[in-house]
Amino acid sequence: MYRCIESAKRAYNDARYENLHFRGFDGTHESAQYYYVKWLIEQRKQWEESRGYDLNSRTPMLHKHRDMLLIWRRCQDKYNLTTQDLDDLLAVQ
Repeated sequence: MYRCIESAKRAYNDARYENLHFRGFDGTHESAQYYYVKWLIEQRKQWEESRGYDLNSRTPMLHKHRDMLLIWRRCQDKYNLTTQDLDDLLAVQ
């Protein structure tokens, strides 16, 4: 999902979507998710587009990632998101 978001952000180059990116997980309350994603990005070199972002959100994010995933799954073309799709995703985040 986030790879598709990053691709659409590059295509539209709209400042409204600057903060629409993977925000990580809470290192304290979602530590299993946080350390797993950190390992995937830093050690396994997956999701390079998320490298450089702070993966510790310092606030619970799992519910927001899940809500965004529900919206993304309903998109007409998940791999070519429209500005409306991005707006809908941004509203959740």
